[in-house]
Amino acid sequence: MGRYQHEALYYGADEELMAAAVPFLRAGLANGERAVLVCTDRKAALLSEALGDARVDRLPHADVYTRTPTAIAAYQRLMERELAAGTTRVRLVGEVAFGTRELEWTEWSRFEAVCNVALDRYPLWSVCVYDTARLPGQVLEAGARTHPHLRTATTRRANDRYLEPADFLRRSAPTGPFPIEAGAPVFAVQEPTDLLALRAGLLATLHRSGLPERTATDLVFAASELTTNALRHGLPPVQVRLWSTTDHSVCTVTDAGPGFDDPLAGYVPAHSGDLSHGGMGLWLARQLCDQVTMARTPDGFAVRLVVMH
Repeated sequence: MGRYQHEALYYGADEELMAAAVPFLRAGLANGERAVLVCTDRKAALLSEALGDARVDRLPHADVYTRTPTAIAAYQRLMERELAAGTTRVRLVGEVAFGTRELEWTEWSRFEAVCNVALDRYPLWSVCVYDTARLPGQVLEAGARTHPHLRTATTRRANDRYLEPADFLRRSAPTGPFPIEAGAPVFAVQEPTDLLALRAGLLATLHRSGLPERTATDLVFAASELTTNALRHGLPPVQVRLWSTTDHSVCTVTDAGPGFDDPLAGYVPAHSGDLSHGGMGLWLARQLCDQVTMARTPDGFAVRLVVMH
């Protein structure tokens, strides 16, 4: 069984997509491999109809592409299930839900880079489709940096613009504070000693900001997890600060320690997802927030959590 193969397919019209994706999937079915679609309903229907084969499987697009660790976990579950059933290889056509905001474009492009590491051990051959008529230039450019191979209707070739995942993640990491951080925070605590009080204070502040209950609860839980990390592994003073506007909230957790430099941290769970072992705070935060960034600062180390309203 081969290891993970990750390709990008750029197309400007449905005909281009079909000309490249259908033969790819059909060849897999002819070889006794599994064929899976993770596309929007319209694209999945087009491909399924063209293939005309009941063996083609579909994963629910909206359920898979919620947050980046969730999507990675969905692919890993798919592969574990297929391997247990004796499948030799899975061919998958995926249409990443890049969203409409720059923050989403950045995060899902980073997901594409992480896949090269997180799925490396699996006999998965995935083709990620990029609609050049719809997707912004930033996303199209990132696609060319995160896929080792490129596919067209007639060719498959090595991508000489590909960057190693850690390199891409470092280059694409958001830098600097959000503009709202120039103002005074709406909530701030230095050296929190009572995590229950911290969570209550954050939640009350977010409620006053009009944040939906689920979003507020998710942000508070993520902030609490990372505050625990800072208290255990960082150096004092630990500070938690919150800014909130009508369309987004930013929470930072900082300490005076050196932090760590692992751009892949938190995209897959430690300890195979066993929460009883601890060490899962960053992975949980990535599932709960729209963006999680980490950086060394002149004063130590900072983790920034962002949720969009």
